[in-house]
Amino acid sequence: LKPSSRRHPRARRPALALAMSLFCCDAGPCKQSARLRSECAGPAAPTVPSSSSQARSQQPLPMLQDWDKLGKAEREAVQEKLEGIVNAFAQEMIRGKVFMKLGRNGRLFYRLCTLDKQLSAFSMHIKGAIVEYPIANMQHISFG
Repeated sequence: LKPSSRRHPRARRPALALAMSLFCCDAGPCKQSARLRSECAGPAAPTVPSSSSQARSQQPLPMLQDWDKLGKAEREAVQEKLEGIVNAFAQEMIRGKVFMKLGRNGRLFYRLCTLDKQLSAFSMHIKGAIVEYPIANMQHISFG
């Protein structure tokens, strides 16, 4: 083998990268990235508009600072909207969702994450293994 043709076994995974880019090209921060859009050889994954996402876009939620000023009916309406948003997210997570993670070395990693149907455990695929985290044992959850 030539020195230039030697590669680390995990150095390049074109099929995985293409599949992951199809998942993330239809929404999210990579939509603005011309580099990732050009990598998507096929059409983006189809999305079915749901009634809950249409309702969210039509009427925005009031500012949370005004919660004390809201009446009982308005609070119930906000609560229903929030429950709809959470339920839609939970259904997406039950089906499975691919998230991007920035590694310490600056490379992007993709993680397939799922929730079980009882909403009691969160699973993440890491290096070919499924790691399950019981939600009851989680002490801190952060998004960033």
